[in-house]
Amino acid sequence: MSNMTRAKCHAQAPVLHLLLLLLLLLLPLVAMATIDTGVALGEPGEAGEPPRPLRRYLFFNLFHGGRAHGAAPDRSAAIARWVRRGGFSVAAFSELNGFDETTWGAFCRKRLGLEHAIFLRTRHGYHMGLASAFPLELLFASTEAPWHHGILYAWVEALGHAVAVTHLSPVSSSARALEAKALTAAVIAEDRPVLVMGDMNTLSPADILTEATMVALQTTARLCNKFLLDDCGGLPDYAPMREILTTLVDLGDPSDWSVPTDLKVDQMHAAPMRLDFALATPSFLALGGEFARMRARCVKD
Repeated sequence: MSNMTRAKCHAQAPVLHLLLLLLLLLLPLVAMATIDTGVALGEPGEAGEPPRPLRRYLFFNLFHGGRAHGAAPDRSAAIARWVRRGGFSVAAFSELNGFDETTWGAFCRKRLGLEHAIFLRTRHGYHMGLASAFPLELLFASTEAPWHHGILYAWVEALGHAVAVTHLSPVSSSARALEAKALTAAVIAEDRPVLVMGDMNTLSPADILTEATMVALQTTARLCNKFLLDDCGGLPDYAPMREILTTLVDLGDPSDWSVPTDLKVDQMHAAPMRLDFALATPSFLALGGEFARMRARCVKD
């Protein structure tokens, strides 16, 4: 996420492969980072650890809970150190595979240094969660249809706004279009300033897709079925994001992308695409100050 503090590699520090990290820094230019190769930083609490800023946000797709899976090594300890050193006010997570309500709360408190946590168990095992330095009040959560994974929506009184995390369907645009309608309905129903982060698994009509990306989408059956119109004739199906943008403002950079990452273990991430987003209601931006200046971009480190 240029206006961000970037991780420096300690001598002999092992390389940490992260599937996806979206980092929001509330600065005059807010940065949303996609970090696919980070570093294992020093242990939390060591001398020189920066103080926690008042407002700093994170979305992190842990890829199977950060545990060893297929060609991916176990990254959980290094992930925990990195997140703890980040000093986040609120962090949203997807793919919390292997966690449950008890282990997620303990992980947040003991490993991430974030005292407040909410966990959402999903039907397919790709759970979601929130972790916060401030108390969280659950407003809305669902894993029922049309949600493929679900949505988790909480109020943060200390910050004066809500935070929501979701992980939309990896199957098809038609499935995501139904989820998009449910997302906008939830935002409208709550009628609160909200920052929405997550793996939307969809393309934006504002995005700049390279010719190579379009060729990959058109010639790979699974990618075609996931992202293109029914005839796979070459046009992306933007309906899900168009629905979302009726209610939320995209904070990202249309020329950016969040996949693929250096982990390179997901065949559906075969071409540069921005699938992960930070979006906000106009009322969130109307909070003024740093909120009004929030911008997001993916940073690959």
